[in-house]
Amino acid sequence: MIRLVLFAWGFVLSFQLNGQELELVQGSKIVFNGEVQYDSLKWVISSERNVPLARMRDRSPNAPEDYQYPPEVPGRQIWFPVLDLQLRPGLRMVASFENVRVGDSVCLNGNFYRVCDPLKTQMIYSSRLEHWENQLFIKSENVVLTEINFQLPVSENKDLELRPLTSHWSGHVEIQGLDENKQWKKIASKGFTIGQSASPELAAEKEIDQSLVLERLALAADYLANSKNRNPYSPTYGGLYLFYDMEMDTYRRSDWIWSYGPSIQVLIEASKLSGLSNNHAGEEYMTAARQVAEASLRFQQRENDHPAYGLVMCRYDPRTDSPQGAEGYFSPADSYFLAGWGWMPYYQATDDKRFLEATRLMTAGIDRILGPDKLTENGIHPIVEQDYLMKAGKWKNWTMDESGFGMEGAEQLFLATNDPYVREVGERYIKGLLDHLERQDGLWDRTWHRNDSLYADNGWPVGAPRGTPVLIETKYSTRGLGWAMIGLLSSHGMMPENDVYLKKAIKLSDHLIESQAADGHWDFLFDGGGYPEEVSEKGTALWSLLFYELYRYTKEERHLNAARKALLWCINNQYISPENSPALGGIVGKNRESGVVYRRWSPLICSYTVAWFGLALLEELKLQHGK
Repeated sequence: MIRLVLFAWGFVLSFQLNGQELELVQGSKIVFNGEVQYDSLKWVISSERNVPLARMRDRSPNAPEDYQYPPEVPGRQIWFPVLDLQLRPGLRMVASFENVRVGDSVCLNGNFYRVCDPLKTQMIYSSRLEHWENQLFIKSENVVLTEINFQLPVSENKDLELRPLTSHWSGHVEIQGLDENKQWKKIASKGFTIGQSASPELAAEKEIDQSLVLERLALAADYLANSKNRNPYSPTYGGLYLFYDMEMDTYRRSDWIWSYGPSIQVLIEASKLSGLSNNHAGEEYMTAARQVAEASLRFQQRENDHPAYGLVMCRYDPRTDSPQGAEGYFSPADSYFLAGWGWMPYYQATDDKRFLEATRLMTAGIDRILGPDKLTENGIHPIVEQDYLMKAGKWKNWTMDESGFGMEGAEQLFLATNDPYVREVGERYIKGLLDHLERQDGLWDRTWHRNDSLYADNGWPVGAPRGTPVLIETKYSTRGLGWAMIGLLSSHGMMPENDVYLKKAIKLSDHLIESQAADGHWDFLFDGGGYPEEVSEKGTALWSLLFYELYRYTKEERHLNAARKALLWCINNQYISPENSPALGGIVGKNRESGVVYRRWSPLICSYTVAWFGLALLEELKLQHGK
């Protein structure tokens, strides 16, 4: 009898044909009651997570009718097939297509691999596969991806062990045989469901006390530890998935390297609290922190003559205007953010000098990018570059307010070394942003476009002649101006003289205090210009932490009150059960940028939202201990 064994879940599936057991005899012939039927057999496994298949240009039913999705390049499409089984030797992904024409092409996981192939009606992949989300970029006017399945030859021992990546899995498995005409035919098939994908639950709380803080911190740390990429064949092995997609029940994007930073810090701090979690010991949190940190270190650019020398390949965006369906970015801001929130805390906790030296190297690279501190004719400092596009081989044409958050790297390196060179680089970094983006009312404008033909056009069109810089005014983005606020608080931490940057931080934060909702959240656009009930879960968790940090400097009750109101909203929107749900401990967002660059308006949990929440809980815990 040929059996399918689902590893660890105790499920055994036996196949028969018309009541007769299949028997694999010596050699490679398959017989029924002594009669040879097939030369070979294979397993064909299909998961319900690929029904339907998610696409780049899918429009969420949650999107408002008047919301305009960004346009995609005609004749190009990205599908996102899911592998929810543990990779093993011999396992192949098979993608079936219709309407294939000569000249059509396909690229698998073009974020990591620059390999594209002529498209056939059936494409078979035995390498370059990722756990969870994969990416198929198709160049074709008419092609349709009709099916994704995973195949494995039946082995001599007749048993197949499947290892689902979660405790619940739904799909079907069949055995196919190769007949005398060399055609694969279905012999037996069975559909089944293992475990239950129960809906996660919330709980309403009215007051914050120490036991509640510890309970929710444990859930947040567990969520991050459980979001680790465990595929040893993946370039981001040991890193974190950025999203958990509630609608499609899958993890997405382990390739946003910069976002690992605050999660590393949460895991380090959680490891110091004995007995925090029922599911993870302190050493497990520290192991996860190490693996995430080391995964990110692999992406630092160390070629001395590279324009992005010292920076980290911070993220890969799925894009239909890129040759392989994805573009990679080296960013000064994202790199310094990763170093400040992740590498330096890891160095402080472990004395692993690789991370200290990597942050020093990064500082040298950013110094090179900023250039000499020569003011323009208008007395303006040079502004830091936003992104170096790996495939385009150019710097992006604009710099945005979110670059402020890179100052965290300068602050943490300076506090660890007291090196005046680091302070000098950081001072030039923040002054360039303030000179170009700071407004009289304390807010920052959104972007400054160089509008230079030597730069890449990967960004928003500005409608001005080449050579004429363009300023895009503030969009009142809760999350975006939170990134700017990090820059001001970090600048104060490094350069506290006369409270220059602290005063700017207070002035900016006053706008957020005025716009905070009664239940503690902020909308996506905090000036009320967004859609009704378009909550910014990322911004609310971030500003909770920022107000705790601001209170540490000011001791003003209004700052602590804003922090706690936001924290309570996060607590009341954190999933607390069931224990077998990958969403446990997460906070769901559903807005125009819930997936940042894709999956717009889809319900997603973002790892750095959970990390900000965890860090805010840790700040509250310090205050609770101080009582």
